[in-house]
Amino acid sequence: MGQILGKQATYPSTIILKIFENSYAVTKKTLLFSFAFVFVLLVLISASRILKNTTSAPGSLPEEIEPEDPEIFYHGLSLKEYDTITVVIQAGDILPKALVRGNVSPSEAHVASLQITNYIRPAEVVPGQSICIFSSVTDSLPHFAVYEVNPAKKIIIGLRDSIYAYQELKQIITYQRIIGAEINNSLYQDLVDQGVPATVVVRLADLYSWSIDFFKIQPRDSIKLIYEQKVVDDTIPMGTGRILAAVLYHKNKPYYGFYHRSADGVVEGYYNEHGEALKSFFLKAPLNFFRITSRYNLRRFHPVLKTNRPHLGTDYAAPHGTPIMTTADGVIEAMGYTSGNGNFVKVKHNQTYSTQYLHMSRFQPGLRVGSRVRQGDVIGYVGSTGLATGPHVCYRFWKNGKQVDPLSIDLPVAKPMDEKYKADYLKSISNLRTRLDSYRIRSTEPDTEQNKPEYVSSI
Repeated sequence: MGQILGKQATYPSTIILKIFENSYAVTKKTLLFSFAFVFVLLVLISASRILKNTTSAPGSLPEEIEPEDPEIFYHGLSLKEYDTITVVIQAGDILPKALVRGNVSPSEAHVASLQITNYIRPAEVVPGQSICIFSSVTDSLPHFAVYEVNPAKKIIIGLRDSIYAYQELKQIITYQRIIGAEINNSLYQDLVDQGVPATVVVRLADLYSWSIDFFKIQPRDSIKLIYEQKVVDDTIPMGTGRILAAVLYHKNKPYYGFYHRSADGVVEGYYNEHGEALKSFFLKAPLNFFRITSRYNLRRFHPVLKTNRPHLGTDYAAPHGTPIMTTADGVIEAMGYTSGNGNFVKVKHNQTYSTQYLHMSRFQPGLRVGSRVRQGDVIGYVGSTGLATGPHVCYRFWKNGKQVDPLSIDLPVAKPMDEKYKADYLKSISNLRTRLDSYRIRSTEPDTEQNKPEYVSSI
């Protein structure tokens, strides 16, 4: 009894608890072993696949999937479905003739041209334009054509079934471009070297033709101007508009010119900073670009007749074919040919003044005695007909029936601006003048970083 009481008593509940603890330990070890086994198995499978890919036949490359060529579209037409031919408009071309060169049948070309004329004037068809013709790869027949009139205008022509045409237009943006140049060679050359279009330079010469004798321009004179530049897609030139403002520094004196049109349209033209018209009754000369080779002289040695005789005109030398302009409004009172004068035109301007233009190579078509001409109209072209040693125009000037030297007399000026318009004019030019005055003429080298033109605003 005492022995029994001295031993630790073991009850059934204790035995069950120990069995459960032993079972839980075994299960935990089994689960850990299972997870480890699965992980090793996955690693072995991955390694096997990698080894298989890297132990392929010598010289072989892993298989690559080549991407498909992207489908290219032109005006909505897939180039996979069409072959293209580009036809370039040539001198003397008409649209049907150009289309036929692109394998369009004569009958279809005729109908297509009639459709195109809904969107284009004949004068817009010029050499260098292109027509891209799309022929189907299945039947080799022309289905469409794209006529690029200019960077802002294309005409799309459908050539199957019913022939049709429509136009696609891009927006033309007009910027005000400001540029300047120091005159070292000539006004024309120095501005063209700075990237100013030749058409703008010619208009600039017209602007100052009443007030500046370009023959007297000197080295170190300078010019600044603001003109309208039209572009497509921000960079592609599409021509120019008006010259808005300019200042020519001649012998350190500024000669301003500003374009102005009044709200009622009564006043329009170019005026100086005081509101005085740049346009005078007479142009300074009958040519835009020239050099004076012989002035009015009562005892000049004649280079052909080899004797001293009066030269009652001013000779302006210029290349053969240079346009000759009438220097003022008037009516042609005589024209024809004489052995001394060659081809000539005489214009009566009013009861006081007449002018005559000699040695022309030819007359402007359509002119005859009695034709009315406006200042700046072309009446003929420089030549050397009659008694002449080289191409030039002899410009003669009559005042009250007597020949005089136009370079030495005071000529009448144009009608001044009405005072009621002047305040609005001076206000409108204020900003333009400020921009001209503040613009600094930089390097005379073209296309330099320091002499890039400024595009000051869009219109």
